[in-house]
Amino acid sequence: MSAAPTSRPSKAAPDFILLGGPLAASHQVVLVPGEMVPLYSLDLPASLRSGIREKVARRQLADRLGFAPALRPFVPTIQGHPKANTKNWTRVFTADPAWLESLSTLSGRAVLPDYLSLPTATDLWTLACTAEDRVQARLGPSDGFSAHLTLTPLLLEQALDSGPPPRAILVMNEVGPAIRALAESRNIPILETLFDAEALKIVPRVLAHGELACDLRKNPIASQVQMARRVLPWRWPLLAAALAAALWAAAQQIAIQRSETHTQALRAKTQELVQQHFTQGGPVLDPRLQVSRVLAELQRANGSSTHQTSPLELARRAGAIITAADAKPEMLTYREGQGLSVILRLPDFAAAERLAAAFAAEGLDARLTESGTASDSDGVRAEFTIATQAEDTE
Repeated sequence: MSAAPTSRPSKAAPDFILLGGPLAASHQVVLVPGEMVPLYSLDLPASLRSGIREKVARRQLADRLGFAPALRPFVPTIQGHPKANTKNWTRVFTADPAWLESLSTLSGRAVLPDYLSLPTATDLWTLACTAEDRVQARLGPSDGFSAHLTLTPLLLEQALDSGPPPRAILVMNEVGPAIRALAESRNIPILETLFDAEALKIVPRVLAHGELACDLRKNPIASQVQMARRVLPWRWPLLAAALAAALWAAAQQIAIQRSETHTQALRAKTQELVQQHFTQGGPVLDPRLQVSRVLAELQRANGSSTHQTSPLELARRAGAIITAADAKPEMLTYREGQGLSVILRLPDFAAAERLAAAFAAEGLDARLTESGTASDSDGVRAEFTIATQAEDTE
């Protein structure tokens, strides 16, 4: 097949040779009859990938043709999209498996169906008739076929009925009156040369739409499978590491939950014992403070002296210290065996510590049993239990 004409003579046309001719050089493209490699459009969901997509495509072809031919995804590069759609392809070349396998031994730059050698552009159809009354048709960058001259008008009519019409049809040579009549009936202009196409601002080009990526000797699906097989062994160590990390995290979560459950059980048991033995069934608000008070009362009751300082004398000595500290007493009580209990209003917590030191300096054993900020005014409310040091040691 001779090279197709171009709109720029300065650019060398691709070198095409027909199948069965001389051995192809490395820069030459071998063309096979398009009838041997028809192109089919399939309804494939975008979510299908790799081998699953191929299986669904084979099933659809088998339902349509009655047998399962070999297939190759058709993934040309459309103008304006620099990368071919290698994942979500919907068109496939089909051929006899044995014949397609025989092409793998051919030399040359690529092996393509002859209709892919025609110049094309978006919104432009290109037709060329051979000496054997065969028509090669390129229906834009993403479609095409080869058929006998008598069948071509029917195939073109089906294409026009199933999709948008082109802006024009470029005929490389005489294609017969039937095709021209069809174009005229659909109001599609016929262009005789590439310069006519350029007048409509359409620039048809040869092999400018990723056609070389559709080399019939190569199976992109098989390449993806081989790549997956090479990558798969590396997945297992990563999967094992991820599984180990997940198991470790689960074990830590279980340990934390067990610790929290044990802590809650101990807290509940402690409150139960304090309520039973120290608060006589009363509520447990601060177990440490409540137990300390009860134990202190028991110690005073068991270790009190028979010769105790009188309450009046104890109050007198404590009152002198309280007055000197400028503290405001709110309540004063005396219990036998415990001593004097006094509630004071102080400026701050430091004043409470200084007052306790003043009691000790005067020979009184003063215990700060409770302290806190006053709710009705500024300052600190403190409760002291006061006894003589002689009583406390006996």
